[in-house]
Amino acid sequence: MNPNSKDLYQKIFELIHHGQIQVAQTQAQKLTQEAPNWAPGYTALAAAAAENGDLILATEAMQQALQYDPSNATYAFNLIQLLRGQNHTEALLSYCEGLTGPESFRTHDGDFYLNIADIYVQQQQLDAAKVWLKATLQAYESTTTMPVLFTNPTLLQHSTTFDLFFNMAKTRSSKAAAWISQYVIACCENQRDTAASPYLETALEYALDTLLPSIYNTLDRLWKHEKHQSCLPYFAALEPYTPRLPLPPHTFYRNWGVAAHRHNQQALFERCYQKAHALAPHALTYKLDQASQFPKVYKSHEELMQYRQRYQDQLNELEQAMNKLPTNKPIPPLMLGYPFGLAYQGLNDKELVSQLGRIAHRAVYNNSPKLHTLPYRPAQTAPFRVGFVSSYFYNHSVFNAYGNIILELAKDPEFSVHVLHMGHKQDYQTKKLEEAAAHFVAESSEQACKTQLQAWQLDVLIYTDIGMDWNSYFLATRRLAPIQGLLSGHPVTSGIPHMDYFFSSGHKDLKDLKQSYSETVIILQDRLSKYPPLPEILPKTNRQLFPEADETTHIYFCPMTLFKVHPDFDVALQGILTHDSYAKIYFVHLPEDPETSIALQQRFSDSLGELSHRIHFMDWMKKTEFQQAIITADVILDTFCFGSGTTNYQILSLNQLIVTLPGPFYRSRITRAFYERLNMLDYTVAHSVEDYIKKAVRIATDVNHRQQLKALLKKNLSRLVNTEPQGVQQLKAEIKRICQTH
Repeated sequence: MNPNSKDLYQKIFELIHHGQIQVAQTQAQKLTQEAPNWAPGYTALAAAAAENGDLILATEAMQQALQYDPSNATYAFNLIQLLRGQNHTEALLSYCEGLTGPESFRTHDGDFYLNIADIYVQQQQLDAAKVWLKATLQAYESTTTMPVLFTNPTLLQHSTTFDLFFNMAKTRSSKAAAWISQYVIACCENQRDTAASPYLETALEYALDTLLPSIYNTLDRLWKHEKHQSCLPYFAALEPYTPRLPLPPHTFYRNWGVAAHRHNQQALFERCYQKAHALAPHALTYKLDQASQFPKVYKSHEELMQYRQRYQDQLNELEQAMNKLPTNKPIPPLMLGYPFGLAYQGLNDKELVSQLGRIAHRAVYNNSPKLHTLPYRPAQTAPFRVGFVSSYFYNHSVFNAYGNIILELAKDPEFSVHVLHMGHKQDYQTKKLEEAAAHFVAESSEQACKTQLQAWQLDVLIYTDIGMDWNSYFLATRRLAPIQGLLSGHPVTSGIPHMDYFFSSGHKDLKDLKQSYSETVIILQDRLSKYPPLPEILPKTNRQLFPEADETTHIYFCPMTLFKVHPDFDVALQGILTHDSYAKIYFVHLPEDPETSIALQQRFSDSLGELSHRIHFMDWMKKTEFQQAIITADVILDTFCFGSGTTNYQILSLNQLIVTLPGPFYRSRITRAFYERLNMLDYTVAHSVEDYIKKAVRIATDVNHRQQLKALLKKNLSRLVNTEPQGVQQLKAEIKRICQTH
């Protein structure tokens, strides 16, 4: 080795430190030429090349360094990181398999050993992983602080590595509990909620005072963002410590019950509500709330009706109990719970939700008329103060359908637009509203929202949706503007006495549907919604997206949310599979909600028998893959009782055919309204279940018929996608009229 090599080595790292990367790389190449057998020279070249973005050269240089010093753990660690960064899985495994074992290195670095163990875990070579984990434990025995890699984001994703590590540690080391506690803290800080889940109880036992706030804050965040499945292990771990939590124990159990219900864990749901009832300040507190938790999947139509009757019975019982309470005195605290699932039962909910509305009104005002009157009238002349409320003012189907209304009114000097965003999520669409509105507030606290709306003294308050989240529902039970209206973001009646108007969004057949709304229905002659533009480049077909589909398969695709799949829909599926022996039917499930898919598969197995083997559930797809699946399918199936708006618009815009069966209510007639505008009612809009089966099978099996209908759809598509909705102008006129005639 040249005596000057060490000086040049040090100079190279100084050049890297000062950002002179190219010069450093040139000097490093010179160093390896002058001292070709000196391992540190190659590490200098690897460092310079990596900083220069040349990972291939950096990897080759580090491999060369290891040839001259194969027992150097630092060199090996750097090589592993380089290979990881390039996703060279095979090269990583090959290198690890070439090692004789932990004893081949001049180190006792537990973090290094843990890295190699993780590589083996990812390749499912658990016996090899345990060898390195044993060395990891031995190295950590003398560790006084948390191992560095416990905070590594890459390893935090691989909880299997830590499952093995901690299971081995429990039998070997008294420090295992301390490591677990520190690992849980690291996971909470990095929002690796699932990775921490298996270790919560052990961690709390060891370091309760330190960990309790951190774990509770994680639970609170998950709950607010409706990540109910991720919540469940946090509820279980915190249960012994409910007296020390910042929310009442009865609320803790109620929320836990809701999370369990969202994932079809019925026994846990019942246990949690039993505890909530026992701890609640009044016997009525959670009576109706529990009955409002309808299943996502019903086993049969009979079970659906049983749940509906149970809800009716609870409403009657609660209303009778409240009628016996003295008026003008505080009502016991009630958690009323909005019955989101009612809308998906396919029946007229007007009387049920109106009864709930009366109960909610009594709970808020207790028959005191002074509390629900306002000291002012709406303006008779412009500018009219109009407020909009939703929890979905971001890139969501509600905003995509109705955001343009707010933006258009904000441009008009006759209107002063006020926006209240009650949701936790915000993005570029939220920013649009904030910039356009005269007043914009993002607030989730019900009391703060109420105070803000009162301060604005609006002439008209419009909810884009009611019933998709309980916050907006219970805010709407109050009279916060002289005129209150509802759009069809959730196209059902609110049943609230203080909700004056329902704006129809341009369904020409809505005159026949008025009997299902408690509000006065205002029929706009054109649509309000302005849907997103068509994709500029359509994707190619891809049959590989559909499991077990070949060239002979007729693909029936139902990409609707699974809780929309009504028990009555099974008859249509049975008919399709019976009449078309080449048919396979596909649904899409959410990875974070496997219980709903499992429950639906079980129902299909019971109702369809052997035919259910031709029904498949696909993983959730990215946008491009979803579009590929849409145009690849032979026909799209719309669900009964509750169809889709934005999704079906996008499907039609991709020149794909949807078969639909309109029901008697608005929520099942949206696709029919699209086809009415397209002048295609006779071809894809069914009149009965039998007609639905017939139309779907013909489109899927008759290529010529399918191509003719697609040609007609393509020809008429501009009627749907290229015309500006005139409903906004009509809405402006209606707002003026109802203000002036109030």
